[in-house]
Amino acid sequence: MSPIKLMIADDHCLFREGLKSLLGDFKNIAVIGEAGNGKMLVEEIKKERPDVILMDLNMPVMDGIETIKHIKIHFPEIKIIALTMHGDEKFVMYVIGLGVNSYLLKSTISSELESTIYKVMELEYFFNEDITRIMHKGILTKKNAPKFDEEPDLSPQELKVLKLICQEYTIHEISEKVFLSPRTVEGYRQKLLKKTKSKNTAGIVKFAMRLGLIE
Repeated sequence: MSPIKLMIADDHCLFREGLKSLLGDFKNIAVIGEAGNGKMLVEEIKKERPDVILMDLNMPVMDGIETIKHIKIHFPEIKIIALTMHGDEKFVMYVIGLGVNSYLLKSTISSELESTIYKVMELEYFFNEDITRIMHKGILTKKNAPKFDEEPDLSPQELKVLKLICQEYTIHEISEKVFLSPRTVEGYRQKLLKKTKSKNTAGIVKFAMRLGLIE
C-alpha cells in the first residue's frame, strides 16, 4: 500500500519540526512538504500533490481561511485537517462550513491525530467527539446564534489591510507593505469601518478578534 502523502502548514517552525518528528512514528504516512503560510503551501502543492494537509489557521501572508477556500476550489481532491488552537463554537462551525475534512485542536493527543488521518482517508470526513459535540451544539443553537453569512464579505486585500491595522502599522507603513498609495489604504480603512460597523480602529480590532482572524 502506498503511503499517505501529507503536508504541514503552520507558521511556527518548531511546531512543524515537532509534528514531522511525531508523524515519522506513524505507519504508512510520509511528510512530503511543509509551509509557513498559505501562499507557500499552494506553491508546494503545485510541485507535488498531497493526499492530506495538516493546516493551522493563523498564518501570515495568506491565512488558513483563505487557503482552505483556494484549495477547495482548485484542488478539491486534497483533504484538509484543520489543526488549530481555536475551539470557539462559532469559529469551528464556520471553518467546517468551508469544507474541511476534519478539525482538531492542538491539544489533541498523538494517537487521536494518527487515527484521524487514517479515518479521513477512509471516510473522507471525520470529526472526533469534542468537535462533534461543538457541531451538535452549534446546530441546536443556530437559530439564536449570529450567522457568519451575516458578517461583512471582505476581499483578500481588505483582509490583508485589516490584519496590518491590527498589528498597529500606520497607514504609510501599510502602504509600503501592500504596495498601494496611502490614500488607497485609507480608502480600505474607511471601507472596513463601514463594513464592520466600527466607529474607530479599536472596533476593527474587536471585529477581527471575534472572527478569530487575530489572537
